[in-house]
Amino acid sequence: MKTSLRLLAAVTCIVGVTAHAGDEFERKPGSWKVTIQFDGKSETHQAEQCIAADTDARIARLGGETMKGACSKFEAHKVGATYVVDSICTIASHVAHGHRVTTPDGDTSYHVVVKTHYDKPPAYMPADSAMTLDGRWAGPCPANMKPGDQITQVGPQMPGGMKTNMLETLSK
Repeated sequence: MKTSLRLLAAVTCIVGVTAHAGDEFERKPGSWKVTIQFDGKSETHQAEQCIAADTDARIARLGGETMKGACSKFEAHKVGATYVVDSICTIASHVAHGHRVTTPDGDTSYHVVVKTHYDKPPAYMPADSAMTLDGRWAGPCPANMKPGDQITQVGPQMPGGMKTNMLETLSK
């Protein structure tokens, strides 16, 4: 269960990969395969996302609206070829200080490092954590996916993964 909760938190970061006000890194349309690795863990998790031309911008806008009241700081800027986001957000009684660096490699792959510090961490998370996300373009979206769809492999408890549509989830 702890891994599933951490993975869901990671997925939230995945969709926020492009949430940069002004300097936006937007993935090209199609299917993106993403590998998620938590620091200190040997296992990796996989996600597949279907992206249309406007999906990243819509997710960034919807995510920003959702988090507007929760974040006292959200600074995004481009540094050379990288995109950097620093944030301070409160969810329930947990204050999280986030630092995310996204490094695109052309238009077919990217690497993200996310570091988080919780003032009072939830019971299932350490005070300090880091994770990496590596995304690569895999071609057109499969017929069983529409823009915004994401299939996350959360472990043996859910064979076939968990399918959600981030556009629909954020717009509720």
